[in-house]
Amino acid sequence: MAFIDDTKLNSTDTLNIIRPVGRREIRYALHDVDGTHSLIREWPPIMSATIYYAMTCGLADDFDSDANTKKLVNRVGKEETDETRRFCVESAGLSALTQMEFAVRRAVQLGNVPPTAGIRLTAQQSGNNDTIIERIWAGQERFDDIAEPPELTAFLTRITPRLFSFTKRFSTASAATAIPPMPGTTPRAGVFPARWSS
Repeated sequence: MAFIDDTKLNSTDTLNIIRPVGRREIRYALHDVDGTHSLIREWPPIMSATIYYAMTCGLADDFDSDANTKKLVNRVGKEETDETRRFCVESAGLSALTQMEFAVRRAVQLGNVPPTAGIRLTAQQSGNNDTIIERIWAGQERFDDIAEPPELTAFLTRITPRLFSFTKRFSTASAATAIPPMPGTTPRAGVFPARWSS
C-alpha cells in the first residue's frame, strides 16, 4: 500500500502546495507523459533553441545536417528569445510536430525561408499564416478551415518532420551539455544569420 503525506511539507520557491491533502492512501495514479513531463526534464531550452534556429536560419536544404546539429548544441541557452521560451512552456502538451510547424510558420512570417521554396504569399495568405500561428499558440492543432497555397503546404509537409527529427538529434547531442541561462535576443525578419553557416 502506498501513501502520500504532505503534513510536513511547506510551500517554497520550487514547491507550491495548493490544497494540502494530509496523509492518504494512494489508490490511483495518472502519469502525464506530454507537457508536464517535458517541463520536468528541462525540454524548453532545447525546444526554444530549435524554434529560434528554425525562425532565423533560413531553412536551406542542409539546415538539419549533422554539422548544424553540432553547432546548435553550443548555442543552447544563447540563441533564444522570450517568445520562444514562453512558447515552449505554454505549448507543452501540443504535439511536437505542431510546435515544429509553429517554428516553420514563424520563419515564413519573418521571410526567413529559401527563395527556392517558391513561397510568395499574398496579403490574405500572410494573414492566414498569422492566424494559424496565433491558433497554435492558443493550443489548436487543426486548421482545415483556412485555405493555404500549395507551395506553403508542400514546404510545411517537407520541412516540419525534418525539423522534428533534427530536434531529436539535437536533444540527444545536448543531453550531456550544461544548459546556460538564456539572454533575450530578438529574431529579425529577412535575416539569414551568418552565425548559422560558420
